[in-house]
Amino acid sequence: MSYHDDDKHNVIIGEAAFHLAVAGEAISVESLIGELNQMAEDALSDARTEEISEVSQWLKTFRRPGMVGNKADLHLVMMASPDDESKHN
Repeated sequence: MSYHDDDKHNVIIGEAAFHLAVAGEAISVESLIGELNQMAEDALSDARTEEISEVSQWLKTFRRPGMVGNKADLHLVMMASPDDESKHN
């Protein structure tokens, strides 16, 4: 994989993370993979689908047993919630 491909893949991961953040979703390996799957389904070209698939396959190498519903993800979301000022004091 070339530097250009790495850069392109980083942009795709950034897109997925942005979509999750805007939707108020937790950002984790599992949620990114889910978002990438949705992005691949919505892709308008085969080339874009292939790029997203490559990123998803790479990201799957970071899965660990028990990651789905990881309590650490929930904890991070709760800590980052801007709705409760008492959490930030």
